[in-house]
Amino acid sequence: MNRFVGQMELSLKNYQEEIDRLRQELTILCDEAGRKTRVEVDKVQAYNDAKISRLSDQIQTLESVSSSIVCLRTCV
Repeated sequence: MNRFVGQMELSLKNYQEEIDRLRQELTILCDEAGRKTRVEVDKVQAYNDAKISRLSDQIQTLESVSSSIVCLRTCV
């Protein structure tokens, strides 16, 4: 009986160690996925910020040209 209990305790210990190891691996994987996601989000955000800036510049240029055209039409 004691031998059986000893084997069960050893099995239980092995299972617990495996669970702990898997938890650690899962934590590492989740942290890595979060880091990779943050990097990709930052890249997309930087791209979109640059695109918005270019579009804003184009809008300002078009507004300026439009104002000049209106002024030329009204002044003539």
